[in-house]
Amino acid sequence: MVFCVKTGMGYVTKVFKVDDAGHRIVLIVDESGFPVDMPSRFLLSKIGSRSVRTVLNLGNNICQVLRWGEELGIDIEARIRDGYIFGITEIDSLVHYLSLNRRQVSKQKENAGKVVEFAGYVSASMLSQKIDAAKSYFETLGKLALEGRLITDPYYSQIGPAIQDLLASLDERKVKKTKKFRVGLNEAEQQFLLKVTHPLSEENPFTQRTKVRNYLIVKTLLLCGVRLGELLALKVENCILNGREPYLHFRQNLTKEKDPRRLPPDVKTLGRKIYITQDLAKEFDSYIMNERRARGRAARKAPSYVLLNTNVTPAPMTEGAIYHMVEHLREKFPDTLSGFHPHRLRHTFNDNLVIAFADSMPEEEFLKLQRWLNGWVDDSSQGGAYTVMTQEMRARRSLTEIQDSIMNGIHGPLKSPISNSTSFDDDIGM
Repeated sequence: MVFCVKTGMGYVTKVFKVDDAGHRIVLIVDESGFPVDMPSRFLLSKIGSRSVRTVLNLGNNICQVLRWGEELGIDIEARIRDGYIFGITEIDSLVHYLSLNRRQVSKQKENAGKVVEFAGYVSASMLSQKIDAAKSYFETLGKLALEGRLITDPYYSQIGPAIQDLLASLDERKVKKTKKFRVGLNEAEQQFLLKVTHPLSEENPFTQRTKVRNYLIVKTLLLCGVRLGELLALKVENCILNGREPYLHFRQNLTKEKDPRRLPPDVKTLGRKIYITQDLAKEFDSYIMNERRARGRAARKAPSYVLLNTNVTPAPMTEGAIYHMVEHLREKFPDTLSGFHPHRLRHTFNDNLVIAFADSMPEEEFLKLQRWLNGWVDDSSQGGAYTVMTQEMRARRSLTEIQDSIMNGIHGPLKSPISNSTSFDDDIGM
């Protein structure tokens, strides 16, 4: 099965289902639909260590590089193979080409002769991502150009430094900016989100048939800290909802051959059982036995993923549907949820974890708990990136406490900056 993602004229990326197990690969094809050899081999080398979605994004960026070369009449592979890399003007031209918002460029062409507002350029982080894709592709071409050459070949000693100069030149053209860390929702935002998404809330902006499902999505992401892909890959048979200790078993998506989604969710983290409260278990059971079953025979024939879309013929819910749900919340409540994003709930989960347990447990014991709950490997250092808010709060409160103590003549151990009586109702800037 082949799925096409249109990225412009000349080159497109395609997702291929390659075996009965449902595994997908990404290739770059030309206008005739035939794979382009070198770029496709480059993407195939990445598929083992990255998700299909990540490789697809990489492929879309490489398509832009190829189209730049095509428009200027530059044979990129031949240039690097022959050792005639790129001059300064060409490098500047490539970066400018990558920086343009292609949708805006198309809009300008469609309205030729008219005055049209031009938003124009991609964000600094997006440009950096595109430049990194180009660098990775050029570096691979450089390594391939050296294959089979003797170390006494003058080209052998020259191409390496030339490629490194090219990569450094591209790095220099990235837009320098201050990195903004994604942070979790503060306490007030969490409670507001739970209130307005409750199925019985008068403020709930969703249609009647989606209220229960959407509330379940919000609660699971907030209370369990799982990734979006893990939730979308959760199957009915992996929801153990009876007994004294109900749990959700999050694991790899093992039935991709039955998954009709163009990009089946990939689970990046380790499989694990997330134990849930009796109340949350009842909500899962109610959704599965009532809302999901009410979709009729078509729902029973659909793959047994818990979350289904609202199409006439039910199918597993996609990431795009959840992003649409979140966008609807942002538009409905711009004053409170303007910066809401699904992955912020994973950050929020970790902030709540720190606030609840970090000060009552030895550091290494807490880190083991955090790593296990998040599905990280035993030596992962991801925790710091997921608790930016609590780090900021601790630093701020530590400073004010030590300043007050010194001014009052107290020089000694102080209480923890986060205690059980602390109220968390503030956030740091996005």
